[in-house]
Amino acid sequence: MNVLLPRLLRTGLEINDGFRSAKAASLCPFAERKTTITGRTILTTFFLAVFACLYAMASPVSAQQLPRENVIDVPAMGHGLCVSNVFQSGMVLQREKPIRIWGWAAPSEQVTVEFAGQQLSTIAEADRRWTVTLTALPANDVPQQMSIRGADASLQLDNILIGDVWLLGGQSNMEFELAKVENGNLEIVSANYPQMRILTVPYGQGPELQSGFARLHEWSDWFGRHFRKGEWNACTPEIARELSAIGYVFARRIHMASKVPIGVIDVSRGGTTVETWTPLPVLRAMDSEPTRARLAKFD
Repeated sequence: MNVLLPRLLRTGLEINDGFRSAKAASLCPFAERKTTITGRTILTTFFLAVFACLYAMASPVSAQQLPRENVIDVPAMGHGLCVSNVFQSGMVLQREKPIRIWGWAAPSEQVTVEFAGQQLSTIAEADRRWTVTLTALPANDVPQQMSIRGADASLQLDNILIGDVWLLGGQSNMEFELAKVENGNLEIVSANYPQMRILTVPYGQGPELQSGFARLHEWSDWFGRHFRKGEWNACTPEIARELSAIGYVFARRIHMASKVPIGVIDVSRGGTTVETWTPLPVLRAMDSEPTRARLAKFD
């Protein structure tokens, strides 16, 4: 089917059986553009539109429902008994290493943690912080539960696996999403790995060491929408779309080779400098004028 588009539509493109060849756009405002559109082109456009609508409806929270700012679901530190947000249902804990669990409670409150046949108790410090260290455990792909009890409250974390946990750090090359790489969609459609879990940490603010991170819908001015961050998720096609492409391919290959659960914690952030990844006390101890000048911006 050949269609001569109205003069108002000046695409400068000729479409033939799904392939586009760019043509130089005419400088004449009244020049006509001839575009050849086939049935294949119409079907492709239709299915892409349907897919976009379904993806938008599948999103747990649309951009229209939230203000254009970060919306916190679970704060970094709650009132009363709470655990660091790095510990959640659906997480992966490191195998064959002591497992340190920490959180906050009322000063002097006793906190008891039970997991995998172990039970440990501790007392919260004056700053509310408490910590217990469980003995090392072998890899285990059978989901387990962890209970955390205080004086008048308790927490339960479910679906916990034990395997290898990897940290992803770096700039935009690490942060770049799987959906945006060449042939990324071919990876996404088969990205069903229930024993591969991913946690994308929200962006930190300021140079000081932070005690934790919130679970939130993080607003991006660059993309004009929210991103769900701070949650452990099993790898599915829907989740894989927004994962680090490098992180996903790495985790998948390690998982398939080792045959143990894999956890990936993504803390990458585009445009960050090496100083961003260096502890502040280390930077202050450096005898370097460029470093001192950079630190002066924060002081």
